[in-house]
Amino acid sequence: MRRRVPLVIVGIALSGLLATVTSTFAQGTLAAPTPIRPLTNGVPNVPGSDAISTGDGARVAFTHVAGATFYHICFRAPGNICQDQFNPPLQSIFPLTARVNSSIPVTAGQTIEFFLPIPNGFDGGRIQWEVKSCTGPNPTQCGQASPFQQVIVLLPQATVSTNSSFTIPNNRTVTLQWTNHPQANRGPQLIILPSGPPTNLSALFTMTNPTVANPPGLSIELQPGATSHTIPLPPALGPAVKWAVANCKDFPSKPRRCSQLISSWKSMRVANFFSTVIVPTMRHLRCVNCHAVAAENFQNDPASNPNGGLPSNHPGVNGSTNCTTCHTNALLPALGNINPGWHAAPASMDFRNRTNAQLCSMAQQNAGGASGFQHLTQDKLILWAVNPNASGNVQLPGAAARPAAPPANIEAWQNAVYSWWFQAQKACD
Repeated sequence: MRRRVPLVIVGIALSGLLATVTSTFAQGTLAAPTPIRPLTNGVPNVPGSDAISTGDGARVAFTHVAGATFYHICFRAPGNICQDQFNPPLQSIFPLTARVNSSIPVTAGQTIEFFLPIPNGFDGGRIQWEVKSCTGPNPTQCGQASPFQQVIVLLPQATVSTNSSFTIPNNRTVTLQWTNHPQANRGPQLIILPSGPPTNLSALFTMTNPTVANPPGLSIELQPGATSHTIPLPPALGPAVKWAVANCKDFPSKPRRCSQLISSWKSMRVANFFSTVIVPTMRHLRCVNCHAVAAENFQNDPASNPNGGLPSNHPGVNGSTNCTTCHTNALLPALGNINPGWHAAPASMDFRNRTNAQLCSMAQQNAGGASGFQHLTQDKLILWAVNPNASGNVQLPGAAARPAAPPANIEAWQNAVYSWWFQAQKACD
């Protein structure tokens, strides 16, 4: 496998650690580097790509030539020349000199690679590039140039309309709007993905051309000239999505190539997800019961109390009771990797008389060394509150039973917390 060697790049003239330049190699004695195909751009790379994007830039690779300590790279529009000097007017788009970092050993045939931003103004056209191996920064110290490599320049993404909603309605049917690039002569490609982790975009879509979205994501080719699309979002996409529209164009011998989709995503999410999904669990008597006893003695609070309370004849719980006498690990569910031991929540976490916003703030706080997300999804005491037994009730010590907190299923609760924490970005509405 060829090893990629970084170059130090600063503006037009590239500076860094000077490599030793010998007089052994004179002008014209150095062989031309070999450009490596495919040209790739952006992250993730595009397999077999022969295109670049002004928004994402180009990653250029070529083989190292023995004796070369500099490389002169030129990008040009077809018909222009690469002028081997840095004095204006330059007829090339931008010549660059790249210095090999002398602290990293390089042998002939290894791969040298660097990332180069492409200026605006070449959308929908073509660019050619060449590279020369040199013994110094002066063009007179360079050997022969490589053969020109030609790539197409993709169109930028469509411009999303400000009229597009950022809220997913209850029926999950949304209308997306955008403005296409003037050169887009093929139908745009609409991409809709779940929002939030995984952060690795390559796990969500494949950078082919056009982009392919992995399920449950959507990748839809629309009719030429389309500037809006109404679609019901599948429930599998979750409470929040991100979307983008790629402009597409026919290039000579390259039919329907679409813009890259790496940045400029727009977000939409379900409103009031915390209030409608998470809050009913936190306000349920199974949760309030533990998130109140440290603030008050519930010894005389009957089990029939709709605001919580303990089973009848339950002893006091203000630090004078050995909870584990009755509350054993046998009561706890198998799921969950945090077992904090039986105890009541601190008085500062009293759930009673709290607003939804206050509960939201509490839900995000760390607990016992665990993050808020770990506490909500892995703490066995919480999972015990939502874990039903065969009859649909949570078994309590002494054979008493009380309805489970919603959604009365551990996996469903964990999924709801995941969706709120990551996809809805912990929104407190």
